[in-house]
Formats: sequence, structure tokens, C-alpha cells
Amino acid sequence: MNIEKLKVYAMCMLLGISFLSVAGAGVDIQSGISLSFGGADVPTWESGNYWTYNLNLSYETSGASADLKLNDLHFEVTAVGSENYTLTFEGAVTGSVVLAGIIDGSMQNTNIDGKMAIRKSDLAIERMYDVHIAGEIKRQFVTNSFHVDMEMKQNVTPVASPYDFPINVNETWSVPVMTFWLYVDGEVSLTVPYQIYYDFPIYIKSHSVTCVAKETVSVPAGTYRDAFHVSGDAVQYQFWFSPTAHNVIKASYENVRAWYNESTYWDINELDAVLTDTNFGPSNEPPYTPGNPNPENNSVDVDVNADLSWTGGDPDGDAVSYDIYFGTDSNPPLAAAGWSGTSYSPGTMEYNTTYYWKIIAYDDHNHSAAGPTWTFSTRSYVNSPPDKPDRPSGPSSGNIG
Repeated sequence: MNIEKLKVYAMCMLLGISFLSVAGAGVDIQSGISLSFGGADVPTWESGNYWTYNLNLSYETSGASADLKLNDLHFEVTAVGSENYTLTFEGAVTGSVVLAGIIDGSMQNTNIDGKMAIRKSDLAIERMYDVHIAGEIKRQFVTNSFHVDMEMKQNVTPVASPYDFPINVNETWSVPVMTFWLYVDGEVSLTVPYQIYYDFPIYIKSHSVTCVAKETVSVPAGTYRDAFHVSGDAVQYQFWFSPTAHNVIKASYENVRAWYNESTYWDINELDAVLTDTNFGPSNEPPYTPGNPNPENNSVDVDVNADLSWTGGDPDGDAVSYDIYFGTDSNPPLAAAGWSGTSYSPGTMEYNTTYYWKIIAYDDHNHSAAGPTWTFSTRSYVNSPPDKPDRPSGPSSGNIG
């Protein structure tokens, strides 16, 4: 059995984790929540800052393939040194694997954990170390356990940063060759335990990326309105970095190729990641200001049985309730509180009367947005004469008197 293929899975998982770290490296933060792509400082992380992701990884090559999920992959800053940060990471691994056409099964009871060092000056990843992957591959009739210890570090001094400051929206820049040295030491549980040891370099070719836009992006951790969308060219990837989150909130990679030499390489077909939790959650926005009144503002000849309606809602998708103010005073009194809909029947109104109304929206975070005071006038009462009598009815014959 070609157990050599096991190193590919370990390498791909490690590269997947490193892509998340590298993706956010070098993006500028200012004041923690607003971003200026024009000379803003590199973000400052503190001990206890954390980001948790769900990551899907698809890999296929001759004799090996995998569709893996790294669930609740948790990164946390555990130490702040003079020149770098130390982060720990851990997560569970599930999914299906095929090894050399002999092992075809599913990962179970498999976990990954480790540490990484990131340079403070530009957030370049320096190395990943003390990485442990251990678990089982369940096949039809047998289950094989395995464990792997790994380390991966940049093989250049000083380490390369994937970004060049300052970064501006619509700016394109070149990412240099990223060279890593990978160490693998592990064992597969067979009748005779199989020892694995590899020590070799890999690299990702230089390529260009562009910061294409600032967007609103929703992920399980929340809706971020300051997500800067960065897209690669020859290397097909894109990610969204949020200054509010202090990190990448979403990433999508396709057909990323890691090279050993010009004739040997590994393709990661697909790698997707989304932020599920962080202590940098998005700020909650107030509801939309009520608008589009019906009857329209300053309307006349409005029917006395007309209903009131408006548009509302909330940018975060929060439940919204409305306080309705309605009456003949220019400062109308409260007519209904905590109304759930966007229409209201005031009942039969008076003829030839001017009414005023206003709507205040509330979300479930007690944020509010007040609309303006609108006005309309009902139609005048028209007193129509009685109906003209119709042909009388009675006896068709008889005497009078």
C-alpha cells in the first residue's frame, strides 16, 4: 500500500490552515473598526483574541483523493512577543479519503492541533509547529488508526509577506514566491506499523492579487459591512477581510497548486472557509428608517376608511416592531405600541380633517429609527339628495272614495 499518500492529506490540511492565516496578513486596520487603505497600521492583536472557522477541503491526484471538513477550527492568540504573535489552533477532521486505491473510508475521531508564529510587523506567517494530527480511517471491514507530527516553516530569511503596504481598493500587487519546508513524522496502524518520515520543500508560485471592492458579507459569525474583497488571478482564490473582525471572515480557493519541483506538484481543488465565531463580532445596526408612507405625505381627498402602511425592516435581519403615532395634532399621540406589521387601520376617520402620523421602528437590540411626521387630509363629506321615488305599486283596479 502506498502510504506515502498520507503525507499529501497532512500537507493539504496544513496548507489549508496556513492559507487562512496568510490571507489576512498585511491588511491594515485603524481604530479597530474602520479601515483606511492608505497607510493605516498593521492590526494589533492581544492575548485572548480568537477566530473559529469551518473549512472544507477537496483534493484529488493520481492514487489519492479526499473531501475533508475541518470543523470548529479555532485560532487563538496565546502570547505576544516583541517581534511575533503565537497562536494555537485546534479542530476536528471529518470526511472521506481514498489512499492508493486500497484504503477507501471515512475519517473518524480525528483531530488536529498546533501552534503558529506570525510576525507582528506585517503578519507574515513564519512557521507552524507542534502540529499533531491523530485519528482513524474507518473502512468497510477494518479501522486503521494513525498519527502524524508536522512542522512547516518559510524557507527564506526574512520570511516573505504576501502583501505590500499600503493597500488600496482597486490596487493590484504581486505576491512573491512562498516557499515552505515541510517535516512529517508519523505512523499508520497496520499489522506491521508503518513509519512515515518526510522532509521536503514546497512552494507556491508568485502571482498577482487585487482588492476589488468593499462589501457586506454574511457569515455564521454575523453580517460584516466592511468586508474588503481580495481576488487572485493565476492562483484562483478570493477572500474577504473585515476590519471589524480583525481577520478574514470568508475565503474561497480553487485549483491552488503547491510545487515540489517543476514536475511534481499537488493540486488543492477547492478550499472554502467561513468564520463561525469570534470575540470581534459585528456591531448591530439600527432598523431601517420607516419610509414610503401610504397615504403619501400631503395627500388630499383620502378615503375615511383608508389604512396606513409603510416600509421598514432591519439590515441585520432582526425582528422589528413599530410604535405608531396618529391623530389630528401635529405632534400625534401614540396609537399603538409594539406593532409587528407594516400596516395599520386607524378605524373610520372624520371627513374633511387633517391627520398626522409617525412610525418609530425598534429591533430586538433596542436600537430604534424614527421616521418623519407625515400628514394627509380626508375627503369632504358629500350630502347627496334622497333617491327619486320609483313607480308606485298598488291595486290595478277599484273605486276611489
